[in-house]
Amino acid sequence: MPSLNSSKYQPAHPINNQLINNIQSDALRIFILVYEQLSFSAVARMDNVSPSSISRSILQLEQNLGVQLFYRNTRHLVASEYAGILIVYARQIQSQLNQALTALQQHSGEIKGWVRINAPVLFGQMHLAPHLAVLQQQFPALLIDLQLSDDFIDPYQDAADLIFRISPMPDSSLKSRVIDRCKYHLAASPAYLQKKGYSQQLRAVQSTSGIGLPS
Repeated sequence: MPSLNSSKYQPAHPINNQLINNIQSDALRIFILVYEQLSFSAVARMDNVSPSSISRSILQLEQNLGVQLFYRNTRHLVASEYAGILIVYARQIQSQLNQALTALQQHSGEIKGWVRINAPVLFGQMHLAPHLAVLQQQFPALLIDLQLSDDFIDPYQDAADLIFRISPMPDSSLKSRVIDRCKYHLAASPAYLQKKGYSQQLRAVQSTSGIGLPS
């Protein structure tokens, strides 16, 4: 077998943050497969890549660690003593990573926790409040805090997760979605028109007194 003192490898260097950052989780996954299969070609077929790609991944891992993990010749691939040490921890890391991903998927798949909604008073009473009971029946773990206010709300200071407003967005850094559009109608009583007069000029209409409400 070739000696571990190959020119490709330097003595194992102390573990530090830079070394850990250089080791990718996918490299450990490939290492585990190569250790189990003892064949670059077999692992390449499993990953649907070329054998040279698997070989480069193992070589990069060896260079990052400063040790030779596998002895190579034209016919055989043999795991070194260093590979026997690394495989124990690599499997633990892979198992913990899989558990973490499973936990994240389970958590993200369930809608639960507090959601704080802020909306204008009339809009909230007419269009939101009637539907909240049905929403909580569909998602029992969801806790809804509905706050109604016509004042400007700063989501960073007023702790609101979802804000409804009938106006342009003052802060373009916030994520927004138009859910509907308001239609306005200009109406006046006959008595008002008789007193103030009637004009088709927009400037004259803008100077009149009135109450504006979305339909």
